[in-house]
Amino acid sequence: MEYGSVVHEKYWLKQLKTFFKRVAPPLNTILDADGVIELWLQGEMFRYFSAKEKDWFYVGDTKRDVVAYEDKDEDPTLIMEIKVSCRGKVQPKFLTGFGDMRPYPGSGRYTFSAKDKCNTKEGSLLKDFQKLTKYSSTAKAKPHGCLCMFIYVSGTEAVAGDRFKEAMEVVEFGSPRKVIYKDRHIRAFAWIVRT
Repeated sequence: MEYGSVVHEKYWLKQLKTFFKRVAPPLNTILDADGVIELWLQGEMFRYFSAKEKDWFYVGDTKRDVVAYEDKDEDPTLIMEIKVSCRGKVQPKFLTGFGDMRPYPGSGRYTFSAKDKCNTKEGSLLKDFQKLTKYSSTAKAKPHGCLCMFIYVSGTEAVAGDRFKEAMEVVEFGSPRKVIYKDRHIRAFAWIVRT
């Protein structure tokens, strides 16, 4: 399989769909545990993919959430950043690092780019997306490339006045979202990051 290719992309999207279907029941419960959800999800990914994949699979890397290697001495074939929002109301700064949700205009579709301004001192979806665009541009120069993927997971319940969750219905990160998993309680989207 040529890494960074459409075949590689389809392979990982299919694997993630299977993974989320498997972990949906416990994930539905853990969405109420703000502060540990993302770490729990990374741990479940490690358990699932390290037992299944021939690739070297790592989670919780200090710079990246998920990394897979075909050979541990080579460049990664997959890099994922994961963001999970709890079931309750989410702070607006979770989108860009700013409390007022800039640069998101607040109505209609909006596609974030690597050039949009984010608060680099706060953790946010835009900051993680921009980090992936840097990996993607570096990986493009390598012979086999690397698939860079941005994953967002949340509960489906709407909370009145939650501008963040309203925004997540219409914003995109560089490319159109792909639905990985959706049921009555959980939704998981992926954006393939290309430069």
